Amino acid sequence: MDHNTSHKQSGYPRTGQDFPDVHNKWQKEYQSDRLDSGIDSYNSLQELDRIPSTQGSYVDNYSHGDLKTSTSNIPTTQSDELKSDLSDARCDSGLPISSYIVEEEKEEIDEEKQQELNQILQWFLPDIEGDTYLQLAIIQKKMDIAFNVIQSCMLPDVLNFANENSQTALHLAVLTDQPQLVRCLVAYGANVNCKDSYGNTPLHIACQHGYPVHVDMLTSPISTEEYTGFRETDDLPQNVNEKNFDGYTPLHLAAMNNHTNVMKILINNLHCDVNAPDVKSGRTALHHAIECKKTDAVKFLVQCKADVNALTYDECSPLHLAAAKGESYAAKLLVEHGADIFLITLDDFDVFELASHSNNRKLLDNLRDAEKLELRRNRSPATTVGC
Repeated sequence: MDHNTSHKQSGYPRTGQDFPDVHNKWQKEYQSDRLDSGIDSYNSLQELDRIPSTQGSYVDNYSHGDLKTSTSNIPTTQSDELKSDLSDARCDSGLPISSYIVEEEKEEIDEEKQQELNQILQWFLPDIEGDTYLQLAIIQKKMDIAFNVIQSCMLPDVLNFANENSQTALHLAVLTDQPQLVRCLVAYGANVNCKDSYGNTPLHIACQHGYPVHVDMLTSPISTEEYTGFRETDDLPQNVNEKNFDGYTPLHLAAMNNHTNVMKILINNLHCDVNAPDVKSGRTALHHAIECKKTDAVKFLVQCKADVNALTYDECSPLHLAAAKGESYAAKLLVEHGADIFLITLDDFDVFELASHSNNRKLLDNLRDAEKLELRRNRSPATTVGC
């Protein structure tokens, strides 16, 4: 059976079917030859075209409209010279043919293998600016070259070589919005938990930029169709509550930037801690969404049962922040979902004083109305139930 045909008949995991827009976008960009990101400060880019293509390019395995955001069609065969040893085929004498090969020929074959291994290793060594061939290919969106280099890698650890900013190939694939490459790297064993110079994992970056496809590529278990031998199926360790050097989780970054599409995956699918505080101030995702005035994120977090009375290190609640920022809608939403309007901060500020400083008369009036309603409830006699 033809190599490409067999891959096309293998079927695709769900990730490829869930995001058809990504395929169309990539197909359009690739066919129009718009693969240059505009970053041309690397002298080593002239060397990219010298990288030979491995047999069965990942890109070549797709014909018009067949591109999928998964690695179900990644060819796992390496070049024969890198894998095969001398065969033990026997002649009529019953002795292996290899026993007749002189030592000089064996040494020549070993030397050829070593030379090829050295050549492949060169693709993963950094240049004077700290970037590898693979990283440069990703930055420049030379997808066919990047796929071929990844396929030629026999040691997953070399995929994790970092540049001067501690960015690995996986970080760069997310930053340059290339989900197919992200999944290919994951399938071939790239470390999903590597941190850049800011402490961000690839998942942090995907959440900060609002890339739900990349979040799925980074966190979905490897299916049997995607198996390459470098990562076991259903084995994809990913700490969705990992904090960067600023103390933020992926959910914090998604909430700050109002990326509810990413937040849905983190909370509903990956079951992240919706009330995780950051390291520096103790703010939760709800605090950050209110402080950044991201109404959609606030609404979604409240619907997801985020703690509306969570306190920061200075005992500031989400309602305190909403009052201080003059956020009438957020304050109304919080009160409707049980926010305590009588909480006092560590500096002895209540929501009414904070609201008065925001110069939002409507907000202050709404809080006063909520106060009267709450006081009325507390003064009403308790309902007794007969035994």
